[in-house]
Amino acid sequence: MAAIVVEVHHNVPRCLLGFFDRAASGKLDRADFEAWFEWEEEAFRCGVDPETTRGELTAPIESSTVELSADEHRAAHSGGW
Repeated sequence: MAAIVVEVHHNVPRCLLGFFDRAASGKLDRADFEAWFEWEEEAFRCGVDPETTRGELTAPIESSTVELSADEHRAAHSGGW
């Protein structure tokens, strides 16, 4: 019998930290405005207030973990995470 591989999935994705960091770079050029809009869109999509601080962002990410089988995890990400 094959062992079931269990993986950790974040319902609030960790990639939000990268979106946040790009948006918070602070140079105020066109690329930074685009990064802010991208961050804001992803934050809203994930149910996160875009005005949150980076420190506040880590709590919902870490508390959103669930254990899934590898197949369930892949299916969760097939929606465009």
